[in-house]
Amino acid sequence: MSHFFSRITLAREGLDPQTLSRVLAEDGYQYHALVWRLFPGDGEARSFVFRVDQARGTGGWPSFLVVSRRPPTPVPGLLRVESVRPFAPQLAEGEQVQFCLRANPTAASVVELDAEALARFNAERAAQRGLPPKTHHERRRFHDVIMAAKKRVGHPLPKDASPTARETLAQAADQAAQAWLLAHASAWGLEILHREDFATGAPEPALEWSAYTQHRLHNKGRALSFSSLEYQGLARVSDPARLVTALTEGVGRAKAFGCGLLLVRRV
Repeated sequence: MSHFFSRITLAREGLDPQTLSRVLAEDGYQYHALVWRLFPGDGEARSFVFRVDQARGTGGWPSFLVVSRRPPTPVPGLLRVESVRPFAPQLAEGEQVQFCLRANPTAASVVELDAEALARFNAERAAQRGLPPKTHHERRRFHDVIMAAKKRVGHPLPKDASPTARETLAQAADQAAQAWLLAHASAWGLEILHREDFATGAPEPALEWSAYTQHRLHNKGRALSFSSLEYQGLARVSDPARLVTALTEGVGRAKAFGCGLLLVRRV
């Protein structure tokens, strides 16, 4: 099945003051709602992944890069489809690519609910979807791997923490960021390349990360939090089929809020 790659920009004259303030505040719910409006009327589950491209938006305004299963429809006075093209990546095993990714770096653990928690779960299940109760339930819980690593070495640090303690914290975060990407890359059809460390001469992954951000969203009384991290690096295509799936369907969690769109180009 072919997909489409689109660049979307805001038609700012169509934004009411409340929506405008949310867009300027980088509100993840608002971004999600805006992009969804490009695909009206099918009643299906989300069939797109996107990322906000703040730097390239006109006059500093955000634009959106979107990969979708059907072409987007402009929203007059609100969203413009600046470009759209068929997206059917053709990549060969062994090719080298440069990649970038805004990811939600998480890990899962399985928790068995006790009787009280199971009762709450079943009450929510009945109220929200009218489903019958479950007698036994294991819930997957996801945690932020960067924050977990920092907490293991003493986060939050006191204001008078030593430079050594601060460096230890930074190193723990860096190690977690690198480990998460390296652990998942093969599932996306990528083998991360190595380069020489200028300081030591030893090989190191050709991988960089930056802009770790914790997002806290509120919508209709519901609170949600997630983190994002920007990755870029060099890799070799190890499994073209897996890579095409990653490029068209996205990777990781928080796709609804602008994470998970993997972009590559040949080098």
